[in-house]
Amino acid sequence: MPIVAALGAAFLIASLAPVPAAAQDERFAGSWERDETRSDAPWRPPGSPPTKRTDTRIDISLVGDDVMMVFTFRPPDWDTSVQVPANYITDNKPQQAPNFVGGQREVRAKWRKKKLNIAYTIKIGPVEADVQEVWEISKNGQDLIQTTFGRTAGSGQRPDVRKYYHVRATEDP
Repeated sequence: MPIVAALGAAFLIASLAPVPAAAQDERFAGSWERDETRSDAPWRPPGSPPTKRTDTRIDISLVGDDVMMVFTFRPPDWDTSVQVPANYITDNKPQQAPNFVGGQREVRAKWRKKKLNIAYTIKIGPVEADVQEVWEISKNGQDLIQTTFGRTAGSGQRPDVRKYYHVRATEDP
């Protein structure tokens, strides 16, 4: 009987142990459009010219814990849109991803409490800036929120913080 009691206790303890939650948030998957009425103006390094607002759409798919984002941009003075695919492997190891102003950048991506964290350094002309993006689903589950922290590399200054709100896309690109 003591063996049966010990096994029963072991099963009880195992059943009460916390079950690890999935790292990613499945609600990320789908098509999103930037809500310009609630979003901040785009971040830019000090000294760079102002950035025009663009129509932005993001198509997100999840493959395990990794994230594929296809960004579609259409500035107001362009006849066509531009698509930039970015595959983020969320192991927090350095990897190459497209730089939206041309070329490649080294990024690190990871999930932290159902938030996608992406960190990188961007170079625009002579200016270099450290950037961290935190992507999360809003508490009401209706919005994809991108919070971007950017600061000129090595400046020691407080980061410039921008929030971008995305809603589910209503039409095909």
